Amino acid sequence: MTAVPPISSAQFFPRASDFSITGPVFNAYLSPPSETVPTSRVPTTHFNGGSRANTASWVESEVYAQNMLLKKQGYPLWKPKSGNLRLPEVYKREGVQIGDIGILTEAGSFDYLFNVCYGAGHPLNEGRVPEGFEPMRDLDDDDIEVFAQEYEPGEFVTSHNNIRGVNIEGDPPVSGVPEEVGAGLSFSSTASKGALLVLPEGGKKADHMQRKKFEKYAAEHARTWYKYIIDGPMAREAHNSSLYLVTGYHKTRAWGVSSFDNAEGSVSMNFIPRRTLGGGLPKYWFRPCNYAASSSGADDVYGSQSGCVFLRGFKIAIRESWLFQTSLTVTDLSRLHADELLPKPAVGWLTMSWQWSNPLQPNSFPKHDLMMDNTDLTCPSGYKVCQLIFRLSSEC
Repeated sequence: MTAVPPISSAQFFPRASDFSITGPVFNAYLSPPSETVPTSRVPTTHFNGGSRANTASWVESEVYAQNMLLKKQGYPLWKPKSGNLRLPEVYKREGVQIGDIGILTEAGSFDYLFNVCYGAGHPLNEGRVPEGFEPMRDLDDDDIEVFAQEYEPGEFVTSHNNIRGVNIEGDPPVSGVPEEVGAGLSFSSTASKGALLVLPEGGKKADHMQRKKFEKYAAEHARTWYKYIIDGPMAREAHNSSLYLVTGYHKTRAWGVSSFDNAEGSVSMNFIPRRTLGGGLPKYWFRPCNYAASSSGADDVYGSQSGCVFLRGFKIAIRESWLFQTSLTVTDLSRLHADELLPKPAVGWLTMSWQWSNPLQPNSFPKHDLMMDNTDLTCPSGYKVCQLIFRLSSEC
């Protein structure tokens, strides 16, 4: 068979400029060459003990997720509890639950949308679900594997074995602090990168065992969800492949997370209890460290284990090609690599509706969605690129 030579962009559009075609990808250059240095992959600003110039705030959560995914416990959240005051009261009290539909944000949190295990009138879903929403049926609520003490007080999870932790000598400065924590915990590492999760009061684990039912339900309703979330009342700028259905989690009342990358020297971090106003439940924090980013939190309002440190479930993706073929995938998070799970560094996927028409048969082609990646990219020549990705079907 004679090979067909590649067709250049000039052959397609001889008088056009500022674009190129590479295989199935159409690149449209929307701005002139720029002398600015790309900032999407530089160190984070949110370092304890000081800031760094020319930084991007999302890097710390990405470094944390990339490293902690190695533990195979699910997707690790840099921000285990949402601070959104507009969430339903029951969600603020309980946090992530089995059946949640949401978006993993580039900040490292889970953006809750609605829950498929409850009806439209449930407090979790009131005013939040698509029209005609029907919850999952025939679920056995007792078929959930629960470990109330999956993590013991004072336990911590490290991405690599070269992160060491020891107790700080002394008595707890705050009442209610577990004796396993005492005056605090000290961590050190000589590695250049790593991630750390501290659970000063331990944590629980829960997983629904009827995962096949969740997978089937997601496949049946994914298109409706995408249309509602992007084009409907929620109007989210969610790029495709960003919806997640939760079937399990690790949760705790108090937590600390830390990550570091390209550390210039040994990393030392102290995680200590701190006093709270009014003598309430204890809080914890990381003392300043030059090479590590860190964050900590606790549910001191409800006192419940509402912080989700790992979530498990399915990633839901819809792909529509310009040749009318639609594909849908519902993938177990445990089967995906880190690069397939991490949110994009900027919300760049926009669903665009294009009406293709045949001059001989007007409107003969049905409406199809193209995915437009308007992420701020910088190519070697300095152009910012807007890629219209035409996902060709296998029949092309």
